[in-house]
Amino acid sequence: MLAKIISGEIPTFNVQGLRILRLRNNKLEGSIPEELCSLSNLQILDLGHNYLTGTIPSCLSNLTQMNFGDRLEDFPYEDDVNEVIKGIEREYTTTLGYMVNIDFSCNKLIGSIPEEITNLSYLLSVNLSYNQLSGQIPGRIGGLKSLESLDLSRNKLQGTIPTSMGVIYSLEFLDLSYNNLSGQIPTGSQLQTFTNSSYIDNPHLCGYPLSKKCKGDNDSPNGTSGAQHNEDAESEDKRETMWFYLVVMSGFGTGFWCVVGTLFLKKS
Repeated sequence: MLAKIISGEIPTFNVQGLRILRLRNNKLEGSIPEELCSLSNLQILDLGHNYLTGTIPSCLSNLTQMNFGDRLEDFPYEDDVNEVIKGIEREYTTTLGYMVNIDFSCNKLIGSIPEEITNLSYLLSVNLSYNQLSGQIPGRIGGLKSLESLDLSRNKLQGTIPTSMGVIYSLEFLDLSYNNLSGQIPTGSQLQTFTNSSYIDNPHLCGYPLSKKCKGDNDSPNGTSGAQHNEDAESEDKRETMWFYLVVMSGFGTGFWCVVGTLFLKKS
């Protein structure tokens, strides 16, 4: 039997014990109601693939179950739940109790990503892709210390990638592609382990693993390769050797003619 498509605005839920709210793949409109923030026991909030507008409520930090508390294994859930994690739709059954997820992907959300979301330290997955979000990635995003999957692709995000993101050592999937991010990808961190597909189509972003080098890298700003640098160094060494021999020969010639000239001038 086909599932019924839900339309209209998100209704008000007054179920304090609610752990999973999944309204994915419907035709919901309007904004995300702040009343959802009162559902402090939520561990899975999935509103993906709808027509939601407006901004992401900053009160999401009130979802305290995503920061501390018991897990769903203490509250058995009989049905399976499919969630898109790390870019792949996965079915969760016995491991459902460990899933802590926010998914607002494929809507029409605007505004910035609220800094308050970084307080939810038990979040395993955040998917805000395919929206119209702007502003910068929260500087304290490193507070999501349990994060395994982060997808912010296909938005209008600007600014640099926060260095704090590089210390999320649990991060296994990252997609920041198709934004307006700029500056250098933080070096010497977890961010260097991802492929260039995680960063493509950010015109002003540079550094490894992208092919676009940043000014001040070992490679020259005009794109000269390391091999070319080696060739230039070898040429410089050859020039220095040549000048050395010229100086030696010049000194020898001067000394030789001084001696011979003296013999010609001094008849005795």
